[in-house]
Amino acid sequence: MRGAVVVDCGDMCGLYSFRRSPEETRTLFNYLEEPDFPPRQYVTPGSPMAIVRQGRANRHFALVRWGFVPAWAKEVAPGKPLINARSETVL
Repeated sequence: MRGAVVVDCGDMCGLYSFRRSPEETRTLFNYLEEPDFPPRQYVTPGSPMAIVRQGRANRHFALVRWGFVPAWAKEVAPGKPLINARSETVL
């Protein structure tokens, strides 16, 4: 995507950076909200991460947790969430 937020994973699986300011990100994606979230050098699984969702008419900013909650889990456990699964056992 042209002008997208820079995502730099380096050599680490499950780690990226979010370096745009709130103003830059809002200008780039044109969402309605005016959140005040800081740029971060490292975004890790389980930490809040900024996303932009496309609604019916407008885009919306949201903070979500990055991670995988398996269907068999009764609750979201504290600590590091799962971030990947084996394709051999997906079925």
